[in-house]
Amino acid sequence: MLKRDEEIVEHAKKKTDLILQRLAEQQHDPDPELLRKMKWTKDDLKDFVNRWDEMKKRAESGDEKSARKYERHLKSLNLRPKNQRNSVKQNQGDIRGLNQDGGVTKPSDDLLPDYNSFMKDLNRVRDN
Repeated sequence: MLKRDEEIVEHAKKKTDLILQRLAEQQHDPDPELLRKMKWTKDDLKDFVNRWDEMKKRAESGDEKSARKYERHLKSLNLRPKNQRNSVKQNQGDIRGLNQDGGVTKPSDDLLPDYNSFMKDLNRVRDN
C-alpha cells in the first residue's frame, strides 16, 4: 500500500473510532435529531455500531480477507487528513473548464431510501 493510502486509512480509522465511540455512548439514549437526520430507529443505531465493531474486530483478528474488507470500507468513507483534502482542491482548481462538479449528485429525497437500499445491497455483494 502506498504511504498516502496508509495515511488515509489510518486517519479514517481514528475518525471512525471516535464516531463509533460517541454513537455507542448514545445507544441507550440517542439524540433524536441524529435519528431523524439519519432516518434511523434506536435499533438501527445499535445495529450500525455493532456491525462496525464486529467488522473491526474481525479485521484485527489477523484474517486477511476481513482486514481488506474493513480497509475498503474505511476508504469508502472518504475521510482524508486535512492536508490531503486541500491539495486535491488546489489541483482541481488548476483544471480549466472543469471546475464544476457535475459528476456527483445527491439523490432526491423521494429516491434516497431506494438509493440507500441499493448501496447496501451493492456493498453486501462486494463483501462476499
